[in-house]
Amino acid sequence: MPADLLESQQKMLRENWGKDTGLIDKIKIFFKYEGMCLGDGKYLDYAVSVTDRIFKDYHAPMVYIDTFPNAAIPCYNKSHGHALGYGRHIAKGNRDLCVQVLEKNPTAILACESGSAEYLLDVMHVTYHKGLFHVGYAIPLFSTVYQGFLEYAGWWMWPPYEKDEDFTSNLAFSTHLGYMPGSSVGGGPIAQLLQLKATPEDPKTKFFNATVDMRTKYRDYVASGERLRDPVVEGASPRELHWSFKGGKYPLKMSLAPVLASRWEKNNEKGKELILVSNDSAQKQAVVVDGHKMDLEPYSWHGLEVKREDERKITGKMTVPLPAAAKGNDEVKATEGYVFGPVLGIDIEKKLLTVESVDSEGNTAVKKTLKFQIMPESKFEAEEGLGKLSIGDMVEVYYQKQGEGQEFTGIVEKIIYKPEGRKPEEG
Repeated sequence: MPADLLESQQKMLRENWGKDTGLIDKIKIFFKYEGMCLGDGKYLDYAVSVTDRIFKDYHAPMVYIDTFPNAAIPCYNKSHGHALGYGRHIAKGNRDLCVQVLEKNPTAILACESGSAEYLLDVMHVTYHKGLFHVGYAIPLFSTVYQGFLEYAGWWMWPPYEKDEDFTSNLAFSTHLGYMPGSSVGGGPIAQLLQLKATPEDPKTKFFNATVDMRTKYRDYVASGERLRDPVVEGASPRELHWSFKGGKYPLKMSLAPVLASRWEKNNEKGKELILVSNDSAQKQAVVVDGHKMDLEPYSWHGLEVKREDERKITGKMTVPLPAAAKGNDEVKATEGYVFGPVLGIDIEKKLLTVESVDSEGNTAVKKTLKFQIMPESKFEAEEGLGKLSIGDMVEVYYQKQGEGQEFTGIVEKIIYKPEGRKPEEG
C-alpha cells in the first residue's frame, strides 16, 4: 500500500476508532489493494451493471462471484453514507447485489466462493463451501442443517490416491452428505481427474460419471429435497482408506464400509422418499438396507423410491412391514416400535425398564418417559440381562407396542447397549 494511503488510513483510525496512536501506528496493511465497499451506492450500482451485462451480452446462465462474500472489512469512508467501521451495511451490500441482479435476471443462477451465510440462502444458488479442510473429523453441520436451500460444492479431495477406492470413497461419502461433485479449485474431483489424466475407462472416472448421472436423476431428492436420518446398512464390512487434505504429507486413515446409504425426502412431496445406496468398491456387494436386499455392481449407485406409508420408518434402523396384531391377544393390537435414549429406571423384580425419548410434535421437541416390560424371550445385545444396565446408559429398544390403557408402553423384543458407541458403519 502506498505510504500516503497508509497514512490516510491511520488518520481515519485515529479519528474514528480510538486514541491509542501507538497501537494504530503499529498496524500493518497486508493487502496491496483496496477492498471495494458495497455499502457505497455508486459501487453497488456498478457491480450490479457489470454482472447484468454478463447475463445480457453473453447469455450466460450462471455467474460465479469469486471471494464473495468476503470477510467483513471495516470502511471509514464518510462519503458512503453508512456507519463508520463495521456495521450492517457490509451484509446488506452483499445481499443487495444478489437481489438486484436477480430482479433484472429472474432465471439467473448465482454462484459464489463462500456463500454459506444465512442472510444469502434465498438469493444464492451454488456455493463453493470451504468449511471442511480436515475431513477426518469435520462435521458438516451447516450443509446438513441448510441442505436444500443451495447447492454445496467444495468437499476437499486431494491426492495422492494410493488406490482407486481412496478417491471413490471420498466422493461417495461427500455425495451422501449432500455435496455436489465439483469445486472451483484443484480440490474438487473434476480437477483431480484432469490432473491424474484419468481415462474414460478409469474406475475413478466411471464412478464420477455415475455420481453425476445419479444426482441428475434424483435431484429433486438429493439437491432440493430434505435429508433424513441415514438408514442402516447390513452385510458390508469396513476397510481402511487413506484421505488427504491440501498440503498434507501424511494421509488420514479412514475406516468406512464400501456400501454407504442415505435417505432423502422429495422436494414438495411429503412422504415420498429415496433410499440412496452406493458401492464405491471394485467388488460386487450384497447388502440389506432398511430391510431391502440389494445386489450392487462395482462402483455404482442405486436409488430406491419408497412411500413412507408403505413402510414402518424406524429412525436409523430396520424398516419392516407392520405386524397384524400382538401375539396371544386378539383384542389388544400391537405394532413394532423403536426408541433410543437414556435409561431412567430399572426394576429387576418386576422386570421393567424406563427409558426417556425425545419426539418432535410439529416444531417442538417433546420428552417422553416410556416403560417397557422385559419378557423371558427378550434379547439383550452386548449386555447379559437387565441387571447389567445402569441409570444413564444409552440404549436402543425394539418393542411390541401395547394398546391404549396398558400400564407399560410395550414388550421388549431386543435391547442394544454399546458403551463404546456405535461403529462407523452403524451411523
